[in-house]
Amino acid sequence: MKVSTTRTKQGSKILLWLFLTAPLAAQQVQDNSASTASRSESSKPSLAFQKTRPASPTRESIDFFASAVRLHKSGELEAAADLYNRMLTESSRLPEVRNNLAMIYQALGRTDKARREYEEALRIEPSFDVALNNYATLLYALADFSHAQKCWEKATQASPLDSSYWFNLALTYVRTDQGAKAVSALNQVTILNPRHSMAYSVLGVLKRESGDLKGALEAFNQHLILSPDPTSETSAIRTQTADLRVLLGKHLSIPPNQP
Repeated sequence: MKVSTTRTKQGSKILLWLFLTAPLAAQQVQDNSASTASRSESSKPSLAFQKTRPASPTRESIDFFASAVRLHKSGELEAAADLYNRMLTESSRLPEVRNNLAMIYQALGRTDKARREYEEALRIEPSFDVALNNYATLLYALADFSHAQKCWEKATQASPLDSSYWFNLALTYVRTDQGAKAVSALNQVTILNPRHSMAYSVLGVLKRESGDLKGALEAFNQHLILSPDPTSETSAIRTQTADLRVLLGKHLSIPPNQP
């Protein structure tokens, strides 16, 4: 079987494009039980994992905020926005409320208002990692990759143990042709969340592009171990691994029940 390096490189480029153009995850509204201090990592995280954070102060304001969040989570966005705006008339310095309001404006397609609310939330609290992540998500969707990158860099500084921030940051590095930084960020993802299959798949593509065939094969194999179910991505990765084995001139044995 003959495999050209050109064919394998073209395959890896197509595979990378699949990851970069995948649909963004739906917004996820979190209530008071899901604080930003303790995060649960999905076994298969995706780009743009958006969050909300509860506001502080009085019992009354917390209850009012909880009512707004319930409406927000149930999809009653206009009603939730009305409550958030009412809270802001009492006090404009509530970054959590502005963050959630921005999410609603974003969902309703009111991009300019969403940007203003995210920016105001971050003016009040520059290290607010949830707002940094959400704003970066919006910027990424608008193809403003350099600005999104800056937000995710700040988010990883504010919350360095959140692997989703590192993964999103890695994708902005890919988009801005900073391969070495992308690999570094993805390595951080796999340290924080060893079951993040997409991190291994993107790592495989980047290593293939840089000529590290062995590293690419190892990364692709790890993805297939974590995500063996048939999808367009796993099918493309299986093709890549087969081609890489031929290019490496090796026939690697694979343990039973592994790809």
